[in-house]
Amino acid sequence: MIKLAYISKVPFSSMLTQRMEGESGIEIMGRIYLTENTIEITKDLNPQVVALDTDSMSINETAQTILHLKEMMPEVKIITLVNTSEPVYCFHIIEAGGDSIIEKHSEILADDVMDNIQSVQNAHFAMPQTLIGKFIERLDELKHDNYDFFQKRLTAIGAELSVKEAEVAYYLRQNLKNREIAVHLEITEGTVKVHISNIYRKLNIKGRKNVVEYLERVMSNSSGSDRILEHAHF
Repeated sequence: MIKLAYISKVPFSSMLTQRMEGESGIEIMGRIYLTENTIEITKDLNPQVVALDTDSMSINETAQTILHLKEMMPEVKIITLVNTSEPVYCFHIIEAGGDSIIEKHSEILADDVMDNIQSVQNAHFAMPQTLIGKFIERLDELKHDNYDFFQKRLTAIGAELSVKEAEVAYYLRQNLKNREIAVHLEITEGTVKVHISNIYRKLNIKGRKNVVEYLERVMSNSSGSDRILEHAHF
């Protein structure tokens, strides 16, 4: 039996409520209007799943509600019902900790929610079809902008850079000037130049432009990356 709480700022969907009540494997712990006491009330009910209707809620209000629910109940699964699949809005939901996103205008809303209540328990994440491409693009952006991932790629190709040299290389790849790199790392511009010289030597590449192009290939090459370094002669 899955225990569920239904939170909304607007009148609850009668169709969805009836469908929930008709499911033998779901127990509705409560229908809760969004107020300043919603989080405490929901916590006392101790549901496994929360269906959060975001109708009439701002991006910030939606994100804060999800964050507070997760803070009070880390294990709860939150299914958000949205009126729009606008990427910015949905990304805020994902970043706040939402576990699934379902469009309210879907003709099979009740079926979608019922299916998702079951699957979300197994860590399955649902989102509008129109959002999947944007989500993949966003993941790719995060991958390319993430320092930890960048450092792992350097390790994978056998680039034996020191921690500070790797940090300089990270900003070097972003085409930052020496002065800008120095500001980011809180070191002198002269020290940046020393690290860049060491990077040239250790990667066996001459010229800033060649190094930047090489680092871009390192980040975009998902296979055979351990063989890139041995061919890095410019």
